[in-house]
Amino acid sequence: MWVTTHIPTEITGRISTSRAVGTTSTPRWFPTAPFFALMSCIKLMHLYYIDAYMAAFVVGVVTLSAWPECVSFGKEPDAQPRDSGPVNPGVPSIDARLHDSWTDQGIVPAKTADDGVWCRRVFLDLIGRIPTPQELAKFRNAPADARRSNLVHRLLFDTHYVDERVAYWSQVWLLWLVGRGNDGPDTLSDREGLRLYLEDSLRQNLPYHRMAQELVAAAGTSTATSPEFNGAVNYLLHKINNGKTEQATAHIARLFLGRQIECTQCHNHPFNDWKQNQFWELDAFLRQTVALRKYGANSAGQASFVELTDQDFPGEGNHPDQAELYYEQRNGELRVAYPRFLDAPPISASGYLAVSHRRQQLATSVSESDMLAPAIVNRLWSYFLGYGFTRPVDDMGPHNPVSHPEILRELSENFRQSNYDLRQLMQWIVLCRSYQLSSEHDPRSIRDDPLAQPSASFSRFYERPMSPEQLYMSLIVVAQPAIFDEGQPTKRAPGNGARGDWRRSESWTGPFLRDAETDEGGNRTAFRGTIPQTLMLFHGDLTERTLDTGPGTPLGQLMQSRDNLHSKIHQLYLAALSRRPSPAETAAIRKQIFTPDGGFNRGSDSPSQSAVVGLGDLVWALVNSNEFGMVH
Repeated sequence: MWVTTHIPTEITGRISTSRAVGTTSTPRWFPTAPFFALMSCIKLMHLYYIDAYMAAFVVGVVTLSAWPECVSFGKEPDAQPRDSGPVNPGVPSIDARLHDSWTDQGIVPAKTADDGVWCRRVFLDLIGRIPTPQELAKFRNAPADARRSNLVHRLLFDTHYVDERVAYWSQVWLLWLVGRGNDGPDTLSDREGLRLYLEDSLRQNLPYHRMAQELVAAAGTSTATSPEFNGAVNYLLHKINNGKTEQATAHIARLFLGRQIECTQCHNHPFNDWKQNQFWELDAFLRQTVALRKYGANSAGQASFVELTDQDFPGEGNHPDQAELYYEQRNGELRVAYPRFLDAPPISASGYLAVSHRRQQLATSVSESDMLAPAIVNRLWSYFLGYGFTRPVDDMGPHNPVSHPEILRELSENFRQSNYDLRQLMQWIVLCRSYQLSSEHDPRSIRDDPLAQPSASFSRFYERPMSPEQLYMSLIVVAQPAIFDEGQPTKRAPGNGARGDWRRSESWTGPFLRDAETDEGGNRTAFRGTIPQTLMLFHGDLTERTLDTGPGTPLGQLMQSRDNLHSKIHQLYLAALSRRPSPAETAAIRKQIFTPDGGFNRGSDSPSQSAVVGLGDLVWALVNSNEFGMVH
């Protein structure tokens, strides 16, 4: 028996299989996926026994929170009344400007998200995992008027969360700087060296303009065990290879200035005001930069580490006093370029370091640029709210109008005045009105669908799939919640704590990635319900750990508790979905465990065994559900 639920086609579906806890039964398959995923499984259908009972279980549980045209997850029967959300302490006018834009468009914003849904959302976005039941209870028991702002402050500033926050955001920045690390053996960059730099910078809350300057200007060696180690050099080492600097030039403009200039290597940009000469004038700043492979006594022909440094540049015409480079126009004509930052006055054309250290001057120009603050504000707004003020976020300029220019301008100015404080910027964004809203449309309003309109209105929260890293850590939370709770510091020692978890997540996320290299040397993530992804979520090690009923495990302790079945079902929902089940969901689950005449389903010979099997399948169904895998 096959069952499908209605899901928007742009959202990843899940195809799920289960086994009874404590048994060795044949895998039983059921999908909760869009059509393409269903068809993938049909190809393998002859390999598996399809359990009609499990299909009925899905009908009774998972489809009760099936998604309508806009995602609508199960409601808590005792949810608190929705309020207007917390006041934004950093930029009070943002919410007023959002309200004005909704009024102008005739949009009625969605209602405020339920506390449990919002708590789960902000945990995922700020530290990369779902909350534990203890953390969720602490949040719910806090005074309602400051509940959300206090939680945001704790996640961003409290010492209990500093290791997790630093580890998670160093991973996010790694992805922005160098991709997911699917580099070949000849790569010059050391990923762990760059991670160490990012962790140190984030732990210090290094001002963002200084971070940008250090990443562009860094000199030193690449690995932690090498002399003159400077982890920041690994950013440019990832982009510079065989003396070619064009990829580094394009990425600096994209990440720090919010401008896509790759195509101007060959011609003037067809849509914005970037000219071909501006690309090569920017590239000229990097022509003194070299990557030197260093070999140790026992290196076996492979470099032990790499040094990023700068040397005199003689120019392509061998005139170091006027160290030029040449580029070819589309008509075949050669033109000359000297270092110049956009429309700023040109610097010395000398290639001698003693006269003009070009890369240091580029780093200063980037850190002082008026484009720096809007670029990171737009990127972080997109990270938290699903869409930026421009699409794409790193292609800003007159050709790509900003959807909410006043908000972008005001946030950027306040960010500058805060001394480029990234944590403060995050706090402002996650406390703004749009971030407080439900993902459901208000039925009185016109549809707010960014995929069908030129820009996002931010009148609701735009749901999105978890990143593979967030999914990895959230499964750990379900399997071992106690290691994250306050009062348990010894269980997360440095080697086995947050940093170790994120390092291990990189090997786990392999099946979720598509090896598609971008022009900037990164990789795109594919999270589309493929067979390897599905099998790993069905029977992978982390999924198996959530089903462990051994002594001391969450499921084992729940089975041994004297709580009634109703309470146990509620506890499992809170642990996985941060909400209680609806009465209809609870009734459906009970129906799968007990027959109408009071007997036991699933061939069990006792109430306890029937509950173990049924609740184990419930855990499996929850962690493989669409609701678990979404930030919503």
